[in-house]
Amino acid sequence: MREGYHSSGDGMKAAKWASAAIAGAMMMAAPSHAKILVFNYSARVDQSGQGAPVGTLIAGSFSYDNNLQPHASYPGTYGDVGAYQSPTIRLSANISGSKISGGGTATVFDSHTPYSVNTPADEDSLFIGDFTGPLIGISIYGPNENWLNNTNLPSAFPFTLTQGHFPDPRDGDGLMVPAGELFYNDLKGYGFNAVVLSVTSAAVPEPATWSLLIIGFGGIGAAMRRRMKHAGALAGA
Repeated sequence: MREGYHSSGDGMKAAKWASAAIAGAMMMAAPSHAKILVFNYSARVDQSGQGAPVGTLIAGSFSYDNNLQPHASYPGTYGDVGAYQSPTIRLSANISGSKISGGGTATVFDSHTPYSVNTPADEDSLFIGDFTGPLIGISIYGPNENWLNNTNLPSAFPFTLTQGHFPDPRDGDGLMVPAGELFYNDLKGYGFNAVVLSVTSAAVPEPATWSLLIIGFGGIGAAMRRRMKHAGALAGA
């Protein structure tokens, strides 16, 4: 009886410790520090040189630290530009069973002055990419949408992307509706352009949170194994 009681006590201690670890993880996940924002996207190849065939579907993601500040800002006549450089800026694409990735650079354009009488001021855009090796980049355009706070990196994309190319009779830049494009060029002859079909937020725990959650669940598992072993010993007695 003494041995069984002690084993059960160990299980209770492990369970309490695991609960405390999970609670600590949740506290650490509070928005009191930097948070990595992750967005999933889907795309479809619409132009191809020596790359993936037209119509090939792509799934990928991009991410960045929501507390990043631009390393350079460029006030302009028609809009302001914020340029970012950080290892937390990442972009990846999964296509035909292969994964390509890059990042490190982002640019935000927040327009404020019409180009002409017939052209609205709001043709805001975000670009994320990598120009240090194979070229990869994604651009999201949100004209007539209030989604940028000056030249800060956006925390959400509160609009539905229109799938396709849309000639703009006003100024020819094709930015009449929210849209997106993805490009890739490995500088060896393989490359493609793709239209972005959707962008959605991906809520994921941060690394520290994952670690504590794993430890916590491991503790719960250990407690359950101890209790099952003790119950089996009693049944066989």
